[in-house]
Amino acid sequence: MADVIFPAKVLIKRDKEVTINRGEGGGVAVGETFNAYALGEELIDPDTKESLGREEVKVGKVKITQVNPKTSIGEILDDTGIDKGAVLRKPQ
Repeated sequence: MADVIFPAKVLIKRDKEVTINRGEGGGVAVGETFNAYALGEELIDPDTKESLGREEVKVGKVKITQVNPKTSIGEILDDTGIDKGAVLRKPQ
C-alpha cells in the first residue's frame, strides 16, 4: 500500500544508471525490475472536480543492481525519457 501512496522515485540519473529513494527494507531487491513512469498532467474528474491523481507515461525499465541502507542503484534497461522524479512501479 505504501508503494501506491509513496512510490519509489528516481533521485539521480547518470548515463545508464539511476539512484532511487528505496534501500534495505524498502521493498527492493537486487535483480528486480521496475517500469519507470514520467508524471504528467493532474487528472480531474469533470463531474465531481475531484483529483484522480496524475497521468503516468511509461518511459523505461530499470533493474536493481545494488541495495544500500537508504538508496538503491539500478541499471537502465530501456530509456525513452527517464529523468529525476520518475516513478518506479513493479510490472503487473
